[in-house]
This record gives sequence, C-alpha cells and structure tokens, in this order.
Amino acid sequence: MADAGVDQMVNQQVVNDDGKNNQSQSDSQNLQLSEVACEKMKTLVSQVKEYENRMTAFQSDIFKKTAENRRLQVRIKDLEEKNTLNAQNRNNTSSAFTLPSEFKACWEELVKVLILDAFPDFMDKFQLLVPMAQEILILLIESIKEQRDQKLASIAELMNVKEDEDALNHLDVKTKGIFQEYSLKVFQFTDEFYTHLVFEQYLPRCKIIIENYEDDEDDEDDEDEDYMEMLDEAVNSDDFKVFVKALHKIVLHIGLSDPPITLDLVTHEERLKREGILEQYEFKKFHKTNLFCIDGFPKEGLPAVVVYPPPMKGKYVYQGIKSSVITLPEADDTIVEYIKSLKDEVKSQNKNKETTEDGNNNEKKKKENVVKDSQKELIKPEPKVEENIIPTAEQKQMSQNKQEITEKSIPTEEVKDVKQSVSKVPASLPNDTPSKSPVPVVNPKFVSEKPSDSEMKERLVSPLPKAISKSPINIMNKKDEILNLTEQPVVTQS
Repeated sequence: MADAGVDQMVNQQVVNDDGKNNQSQSDSQNLQLSEVACEKMKTLVSQVKEYENRMTAFQSDIFKKTAENRRLQVRIKDLEEKNTLNAQNRNNTSSAFTLPSEFKACWEELVKVLILDAFPDFMDKFQLLVPMAQEILILLIESIKEQRDQKLASIAELMNVKEDEDALNHLDVKTKGIFQEYSLKVFQFTDEFYTHLVFEQYLPRCKIIIENYEDDEDDEDDEDEDYMEMLDEAVNSDDFKVFVKALHKIVLHIGLSDPPITLDLVTHEERLKREGILEQYEFKKFHKTNLFCIDGFPKEGLPAVVVYPPPMKGKYVYQGIKSSVITLPEADDTIVEYIKSLKDEVKSQNKNKETTEDGNNNEKKKKENVVKDSQKELIKPEPKVEENIIPTAEQKQMSQNKQEITEKSIPTEEVKDVKQSVSKVPASLPNDTPSKSPVPVVNPKFVSEKPSDSEMKERLVSPLPKAISKSPINIMNKKDEILNLTEQPVVTQS
C-alpha cells in the first residue's frame, strides 16, 4: 500500500511538471508571435514613410519639370519673335507703341509663365508673394513716371518755359505721341537701370516685407534667413530679369496710354496700416470664368487671393483681362468664413435683383394696363341718349309710303294668275289680218307713277314680303318671273 501511494505521488509530480512545461512553451510562443508582429508593424511604418518621402520627391520633380517646360516655351516664343523680326512682312502700323492686343498677350505671358519662374519658392506663401509681386510693379510705374517728368522738365528748361504751367501742360500733350512712338528708345531697359531698380530699390523693400512676415509655426529669425536666401537666388537668376523686362514693356503701355490705364495696387507701407488680414489682402472665391489662376488648374470654389488686379481704363476692364490669383486650399478659418459670407452676399444680391425685377415687371404691367384703359376710354363711343322726338310731317309721309309699298308687294297667287293669262294670249296674229303696232298690256297693279328720291330710298330700305324673303333662291326666282311678265308685250285684237 505504501508503495502504491508513493507511485501516485510521483505520477502527480510528473503531470504537474508537464503542465508547467506546456504553459512555458505556450508563453514563449506567444512572445515570439508578438515580437514578429511588432517587427512587421515597424517594417510597414517604415515603408509608409518611404512612400511618403518618394511622393514628396515626385511632386517636387513634377513642379521642376513644369517650370522647365514653361521656360522652354518662353525660349520658343523668343525665337519665334526673332524670326518674325527677320521676316519681310511687318505689322500694319509703323508705331513702336504696343497695341492693345499685344498688351493683352504680354500680360497673359507674364501671368502664366514668367511670374512662376521669378518666384518659384514663394507660391505657397501668399503673404510674401503678393507684396513682392506688387512692389516691383509699383517701382517700375514710379521710375518711368519720374523719367518722363525729368525729360519734360529738361525740354521746358531749354525752351525757357519751366515756370509756365500752361506751357508745361501744352508740352505734355504734344509730347505724348513722341513718347509713345519711341517708347523703347526713350525709356531703355539697360543693365544699369535693372541693377539700380532691383538691387538698390527693390531688395530693401523686400527685406522689410520678410522682417514683418510672421510665421506661427517656426522661429522668425530662421525663417527670415531662409527667405532672404531664396530671394537672393531668385533676384540673381536670369528668369527674374526676363520677368522685370516684360513688366517694363507692360508699364510703358500703362503709363503712356491716353486715356491712362490704372491698377489697384497697394504698397507694403499702406498694407501694414490696415488692420486684419481680410483688409490687407483681397480674397475671392475661385471661378474659371471670373479669375485666372497662376499656379495650375485648381478646383472651383476654393478661396483665392489676388496677386495682380485687372488693368482698368476708366470704369471698364481693359481688354477683358481677369484678376490673377493663387488659390489657398489650406486657408485659415477666418478666410474660409469670409468666403462663405461672400457667397451669402451674392445670394442675397441675386434675391434682391429678382425681387426688384419682379417689382419692375409688375409696375410695367400696371402702367401698360393704365395706358390700355385710357386708350379704351378715348376710343369708347358716346352713349346714345334716347329722346322722345316728335315726328315731323315728312317723316309721317315717309312711314305711310312704306306701308303702301309693303301692301303693294306681289303675292304668289297673283303671279300664278298672270302666268296663266299670258299663256292664253297668242304669240302672233294670222297672216290675213292687218298688222298693227303691238300695244303692250300691263297689269294696272304694276303701273305707278315715277317715285320720288325719298320713295326710292324707302323702297330700298323697306323689307321684302314674307313670301319672297324665305330664302335667297326664291327671291331671285320671283324677281326674274316678275321682270319677264312686265317686259313681255301682250297683243290684243282690234
């Protein structure tokens, strides 16, 4: 018995040891599986990061390739222009001043290609791009105006009319055609002009713009240094010089045209005086029909900021040029809410227009109805006034004649009797009888004196007898029979 109990105890210990070993094995297997799963997750995360880096690299490569493609297009256009200059055919005008169609073509080239090449690193920062792009244009307009004033002052000094305002105004009017005709020679785009304009006037203003720019994500000093390096690279490139040269040609057309062309540009100093981003920049909802997007083909309805407003001639847009904008897919909440408020304003304006149009239509209809009623009243005949008129003697006689004529109307029975009497009379006499002139015999009922004019009128107006007036066919038949009876001569023997 003791040996059996010992065996049982030994067997139980062996079973317990086996269970512990199985649990340890299962735990080790679970740990291995979890380690494998973690390693797989790490590899997947690393692969996702690699794919993201590749996508960003691909996007940057695509942007560079598009910029290169546009540069090649600009070179192709330059070559085409050179070929046209070497050709024998010329424009239909001898003036060197750009035509409106040429101005529009230059503006489209500036907005589609040249501005992207001039500011490639600032397209995602509208708070830097808009003031930089507008400052260079403002500087060109100011410089050409100063040059023109200086040339006029020198001419007036040579003519000894420098202090005479009337003479200066007269000189200004007379020299406009000369300045337009020889604009490219009078206002030459030289290297000295470019260096003075860009490096001495433009860059200091851009430094102020970058210093005042605030970026909430990173430190301002680091960002300022990076943006200044980007700006130096952009200004020292050939693309920026091509951009400024195209702007120079456009500004000559703007400043020398008559009547003058205006652009609603804002200097950086004036922009800083305004409070809030909504007042400093002009935001709009993007639509292809109303706006032109500089940086590609965005979706409809995105918020957009105006880089270059359209040139205006008086109150009208010059050559139908649209506002040039860049879209803001990741705009702030304030800008998005402002765009939504613009939508509501447009809807309310449309509703007001509809209501005003409906009111105008109703007023027009009321006016038309009033005019029609007045015309009806004018055309409306006067109402007949029934009066108890006492008949005169002539009117009484006329009424009696009417009665007599109606009584003398021929009944159908008498007509039959006349036909029978006519049929019994021989048509001609025998040969032995002497011929005499025929004497017509007429029924005395049909004979009457010649009626007067008044009686004839009454007879024409008087109604026909009932026997004859039943149908128009009977009337015609009876009339023919009566006429035949009255016209046939009746011969009687002597």
